[in-house]
Amino acid sequence: MRYSVTFLLAICFAFPSSADDSARNPVAAKIKKQLQAKVNKQFNSYEGYCDLVIYLEHTDKYAIVKRVSGIGDQKVCTAGKTYLKIGSRYRYRQAESMLVIHLSTLR
Repeated sequence: MRYSVTFLLAICFAFPSSADDSARNPVAAKIKKQLQAKVNKQFNSYEGYCDLVIYLEHTDKYAIVKRVSGIGDQKVCTAGKTYLKIGSRYRYRQAESMLVIHLSTLR
């Protein structure tokens, strides 16, 4: 029994998963800050969330938004998609082709 619990804990902590890339990626943090402010302003008394998946293409020093998809509440996802324009450019240090950002209207 002791070995099975230890094995289960080792597997759980060996593969950490996070729903939001803004904690470790400065580009994701910048995008989330912009979108979260606009979503909070639009939805005053509405409660919902959306996980936006942002696909990026990289040039020399810039990451360009190519595609945005969302999973979650349809109203919040639609607002997040409209505020994040395709073709927006962000300077980056660490190249990533996909970012996940969690937007929430819960207070």
